[in-house]
Amino acid sequence: MKLFKKDLVKFDEVKKEFVLVVFGSRWSLEVDSRFVSDRDIVNEYVEFCDEMRSEDMEEIIDEFGIMNNFVDGMWSICMSDDESKLWIERSKFEDICNELDDCEDKRVYEIVEEIEEKYELFV
Repeated sequence: MKLFKKDLVKFDEVKKEFVLVVFGSRWSLEVDSRFVSDRDIVNEYVEFCDEMRSEDMEEIIDEFGIMNNFVDGMWSICMSDDESKLWIERSKFEDICNELDDCEDKRVYEIVEEIEEKYELFV
């Protein structure tokens, strides 16, 4: 998704609680709650793209850079072959977020797989 600064105006700036699931290298996994806005999430991706361009590594964006707002209240961002993030808004997906708060890593992967199948995407 290629975004320009004028496009960022469309995103909500109200901070809301999101559960963030971060998948890192070697199957590392982190689940955390954060108060961010939709704009903050978009800006994270835009900053990643800007950094890659400034380091003359635009091919990383072309190969791995993906940002999806695939359903209201859920975002996914992929920034490399070993880092991706799933943002889930707690107020819209309370049951999923509560389960993610207190489950084992194996169950986190199962929940994310269910989300991927339901919305036909890859996190």
